[in-house]
Amino acid sequence: TKRTEQLSLQPLYKLENGVIEIQQLFDRCMTQLIHAVRNNVNVKQPKHSRFIHELAIDEQLFRHFSNRLQIVIDLASMAVEKLATAKLSQLSTSDQIVVNEWKFMIDELKSFHVMWDGVFLTKSDHFAAWLEFDVRSLPSSLQFYQKPVQLQVQSNDLLERFPLSSVIWTSGTLTVPRQERFIAEQLGISKETPIHIYTAPESYYSGARAYIIDDMPDIQSVPQQEYIEAVAAAIVQTVRALEGRSFVLFTSQQMLKETVELLTES
Repeated sequence: TKRTEQLSLQPLYKLENGVIEIQQLFDRCMTQLIHAVRNNVNVKQPKHSRFIHELAIDEQLFRHFSNRLQIVIDLASMAVEKLATAKLSQLSTSDQIVVNEWKFMIDELKSFHVMWDGVFLTKSDHFAAWLEFDVRSLPSSLQFYQKPVQLQVQSNDLLERFPLSSVIWTSGTLTVPRQERFIAEQLGISKETPIHIYTAPESYYSGARAYIIDDMPDIQSVPQQEYIEAVAAAIVQTVRALEGRSFVLFTSQQMLKETVELLTES
């Protein structure tokens, strides 16, 4: 009896109510977010992006979710830490699985909590927070981002690795209309560094061909996983036909990751 009480998983099981609460709060936040992003959206253009500060959302609700999430993380961490003081061998196999699942979930929740606060609750002139979405597949298409506005520190760290060398930055998007040095300034590149723009000759695309796969499923009418499987199959066939020599672009970071995972597993 003493051993059973010492290694009881009741504290973890009691957390289920807290998990249910944060799931409900999360659903409320997402419902409000979806309503906010759908306002003033051009339905003819399915893909959009919005800065978080432009959205009409209830910050108190989002902060309440953050606070309740932190409480669940703290309680779960204490419960797992208490169990960790005992030998896992004293637990049944099923109980060990429960403990390990909670350890994994705590790490995931901590990462998510940092992202949530950074995107929705942190006001900073040094970071930009926004979301991207496809109106045809809400809420699954919602992607959240937080990035530094300027990258001087990162670019300087990179350039310091080549103190005696010349560095050439090349890209098709190093300039923006009417602000030629905008990207250069974000990267911390000095004004003395020249920018040269080269226009492709008229014959650059001569001989190029475009092919359209006409048997892909409609992304709006099938589950996302089914669509990703079709994308992976199309990539495999194309790469084999071209004997490699392929560069695949995605408009969704999440779909890119899931497709890579699927291709790696297969």
